[in-house]
Amino acid sequence: MKKNVLFLFIMAAIAISGCKKDNKKDDELKSTIAGKWFTKKIVEVNYVNNVKKEEHTDTDFGNNDFFEFKADGTGIFSEIGDTDPFTYKVTGDILTITYMPGESLDFKIKSLIGNDAVFVNEFSEIFENVNYKTVTEITVKK
Repeated sequence: MKKNVLFLFIMAAIAISGCKKDNKKDDELKSTIAGKWFTKKIVEVNYVNNVKKEEHTDTDFGNNDFFEFKADGTGIFSEIGDTDPFTYKVTGDILTITYMPGESLDFKIKSLIGNDAVFVNEFSEIFENVNYKTVTEITVKK
């Protein structure tokens, strides 16, 4: 399950652009998100043709499982002590994490209250006329 989080960082290539009017709000949210967020729970739900097929919940995380967002837009993802650098930006309620040039992943900021946050990613693809979708919800705490 934990490797699925890293897999998500490798699956998508999405670019988001924001308008200048929202830059102040985005900067405030970026400031709020800055810090070290420890992974507390990951729920992954898989759908086939929009029918829920399976759900996995993982709560077995330790102090080496975290996302660290720095104020300069860079960060570190750590999983069982293995770390990977990334850059990030916040546009509205979307957190875009870029882990390689041209390779990024979008998370909807479902909630961000004090030291608790929930990020949601949806990935879908059609293969041989079958729609596969995975929704991953990551709960973190400062």
